[in-house]
Amino acid sequence: MDNFKLIAERRKDLANLYQRMDGDADAVRLKRYTLTGISEQYKDKPLPDTVSMTMNDPQVFATAITAILQNAKRQTVVEGLSDTQNKLIEDFIDACFWWIEQDLAKRLEYQGAWKFACNHVAIRGPIGARITWGDDGKPHHLPVDMRYCPFDSDSAGLVWAANVTRRNAAAINAEYPDAGVPADAKSLYVCDFWNKTRNEVYLTNDNMDSGTLVFDQENPYGEVPFVIRFPTSGFMLLDEDYLAHAGESIFAAVRDLYPEWNRLMSIQQTKAMELIKPGYTHETEDPAGNKQPYPGKSGANTPVLKGEKPELVQKPDINNAFQGAQAGVMNSIQKGSINEAELGATQLDRTALWINTETELRNRILTPRFECLTSFEQGRAEMLIRQFIKHEFKGILLGRAGFKKEYSCTDLGDPDEYTVSFTLMPENSRQDLANRAEAIAMKGTISHETIIRDIIKCDDPDGEIDRLHAEEARQLDPIILYFDDAMRLIDVAEKLIGDERKRKLAMAGILADRMVDEIKRRKGGMEGQGTQDMQVKQGNANPLLTMPKVVNPRMGVAR
Repeated sequence: MDNFKLIAERRKDLANLYQRMDGDADAVRLKRYTLTGISEQYKDKPLPDTVSMTMNDPQVFATAITAILQNAKRQTVVEGLSDTQNKLIEDFIDACFWWIEQDLAKRLEYQGAWKFACNHVAIRGPIGARITWGDDGKPHHLPVDMRYCPFDSDSAGLVWAANVTRRNAAAINAEYPDAGVPADAKSLYVCDFWNKTRNEVYLTNDNMDSGTLVFDQENPYGEVPFVIRFPTSGFMLLDEDYLAHAGESIFAAVRDLYPEWNRLMSIQQTKAMELIKPGYTHETEDPAGNKQPYPGKSGANTPVLKGEKPELVQKPDINNAFQGAQAGVMNSIQKGSINEAELGATQLDRTALWINTETELRNRILTPRFECLTSFEQGRAEMLIRQFIKHEFKGILLGRAGFKKEYSCTDLGDPDEYTVSFTLMPENSRQDLANRAEAIAMKGTISHETIIRDIIKCDDPDGEIDRLHAEEARQLDPIILYFDDAMRLIDVAEKLIGDERKRKLAMAGILADRMVDEIKRRKGGMEGQGTQDMQVKQGNANPLLTMPKVVNPRMGVAR
């Protein structure tokens, strides 16, 4: 129970961080906004006869960022051993990750480890997971919502972590038969506590003011089996309340602007409603007496007492002030979130340079998330390897159907002798086009290798350079062209049967004959086709230099 008290105290330390996370969750879920007053009568209370608007900007922003994160290409890299050994460990990690994704895809609340992590690194900020291995030799990955996972760490890493989940009585009794939870009991909270020596499970309530121990075992891993990472967003100022600002979400710069945007739009809609039923005054000797019927009904001819002709309540012109405030708030939101241009509207010419600038601005939001995800993937992989070796697993079959391999603990070597890293490459078709335009423009001024590595940023730069050289060789010498195509057809034919196989082999034979004829011509002193007939083709960047137009649909003006 000392550990349970430790958890409860730590939750108090993290209360401000949790409050921030709750506010961000309300924003992205579009919690209904209510227009409130500022006068003493309606201070922080709903105003009567007003329209309240809840704008979708936070959800659109979060959807755009999470989509970019989820679509990023991941590449596993192991370095330090022989190429063969590096490749084997890379395959092992990829096989584990594939198994985890397939296992979690069956569960509605997770739908995959990668997608869960991408959503949480954007909305929550910190991300985490519990990593264990089953006795069947299969990896178990439990995604953790850091809003409900208190933890503590020191210079050596995690000291302890406790994942808190809400579960019903049937689920609790199925996993912990000794818990004895009544079948009609309301949902309880399960607190799964791990330190370096013990694993304890408590049943508790939402306040966590008391707990009942229902499971206790020795920790078989010798470490806290959690991977927890914080994005490098925020300013890391170590003030008293620094935890409230640790690992900021994507809403850090716009969090307080969304309520103002909702308020402005609510006021605008409320003012628009006054066009339907504007306010009037009329003369009377007894203001507290009987009120005359409202004279503004459509098509009505309303009689009024003499001397009590209604007059429209005059309002000062607030259009300029309102439009200025609206533009200021919207401009601030776009500076701190995602530009309208990134959302796909088109109307102004945009150059490759402009797109490069927009990508650099957007990367200020994406870069800390990608760094966090990269570190998270590395931590997951290293923990999977350590635990697999500790279990001394042998002959474990892992991988996709048709590509499964057997792995043993001896295959993974000594983790201290190699490093595991990950490369994440976001997909951005507009930026890719701009990169290619720049690459074509720079051709002839810098090397192919620099263009491919630093401008186009290929996933496999060495392989791309080799393929480029091979294509240029094919274009410059027909012998190489005939040989490559003939070998490719033979490889295809080996996978076929019957007439189709014969046809591919016949085509390969024709190419081989042409190759032999070309060689004979050259040996006989005759001029071959060579470079005079097969020049390397050059590209043209002009069609890419002007990109599609973009319009700001909110403000109705071109940007």
